[in-house]
Amino acid sequence: MNCTKKMAGLGAALVFSLAGTAGADEYHYTNILIGDRASGMGGAHTAVSDEPSGLYYNPAGIAYARTSNLSASVNAYNATHTTYKNALGGSRDWTRSSSSLLPNFFGIVQPLGKGVIGFSYAVPDTIIEDQDQVFGNFPSALPGIDVTSYTINFNQNDTTYKFGPSYAQDINEQWSWGMTLYYHYRDLQRIQNEYVILSDGRRQWTNSYLQSSEHGFQPILGLMWSPTQRLAVGLTLSQTLITSSTTTAQLAQESITGTSTPPTQYRTGDEREFPLQLRLGVAYFQSDRLLLAADIIHNQAYDYDYGGGKVKREAVTDIALGVEYYITGTLALRGGFYTSYANTPDIGSTAVNYEEHVDFIGFTGSISRYTRNSSLTFGLGYGIGSGHAQLFANTTNRQDVDSTALTAYLSTSYSY
Repeated sequence: MNCTKKMAGLGAALVFSLAGTAGADEYHYTNILIGDRASGMGGAHTAVSDEPSGLYYNPAGIAYARTSNLSASVNAYNATHTTYKNALGGSRDWTRSSSSLLPNFFGIVQPLGKGVIGFSYAVPDTIIEDQDQVFGNFPSALPGIDVTSYTINFNQNDTTYKFGPSYAQDINEQWSWGMTLYYHYRDLQRIQNEYVILSDGRRQWTNSYLQSSEHGFQPILGLMWSPTQRLAVGLTLSQTLITSSTTTAQLAQESITGTSTPPTQYRTGDEREFPLQLRLGVAYFQSDRLLLAADIIHNQAYDYDYGGGKVKREAVTDIALGVEYYITGTLALRGGFYTSYANTPDIGSTAVNYEEHVDFIGFTGSISRYTRNSSLTFGLGYGIGSGHAQLFANTTNRQDVDSTALTAYLSTSYSY
């Protein structure tokens, strides 16, 4: 976030000046897959969506939900591990790990008159990240001076919540429409401490803090077209609109010159902006047992002013592919593949103060067992990312980044 870079600018005379990193949803539009069936199929669900997770992917699909259904999905374990290669001294890696345990989806649908109503709660992005490392004996930014010891302690908690009602209705035998109106809430807190001892005995200490919260709405408008019993096409348009935001950044330091800076705060009420998102999905029901699905997810390019600087986001087109196969009438297997490309500009060799650019691909799988009125699903997802970052401000140095993400979830649903 640009307010973090502005805060880092207050310490430009320091041995180290961090450019800062933002939460996961700053750089990607697909972070945590939502819903049990959709998650197992890599998020390829825009043309399926005939159960509660359709409230999130395409509310038009729940028009085909002819029975009441309740679904609860629990991310039993969600973890990421990121390595910034050669971050210090040309050979020392930074490593940051995140793990969380939380329910990330709840949905319920209920036929009502000529249509279907629903309500859902989703957590599409969460990160609880830590870094505690000590490095020593490498060159500093000061000529002829080495760093004897460099200690960094970093913690970040960043979660986005969405909840709200939905409604869907048939237009005719082939078409249906639906709409979800989510309330959007994001809470971010980031704390970073650095302590540096130089070879000439001088010391430097820096403490930075950032807290941000935002409120808004996300309408999702969906259409579903079923020209035959075996083929379905889904389309959704959505955009998150922020109505209020408050961000506070604070920096305190004791420099190598012996001078101290008391806690200096920077506040902004600037609001983030989000792109218009278009999802187009196709589902082919090859038989009663086999389903193939594919989604294309496009987010437009945009830029906006934030914290005294310009935030630039590039157009991103991701894909999701999924398959579902019923081994028996009560046992289903699912598999999927998806991409989650970065929306930030690529970091060239002459770039300065660029934001992290890491592209992800992911693989998913799940198994579900059905009874007459309920189901139980266990699923796994694994993502691999690579790219570049600039951890330190006001320099062209960049770091190679490798990242992995693991999600395991258990979910249940009940029809009544």
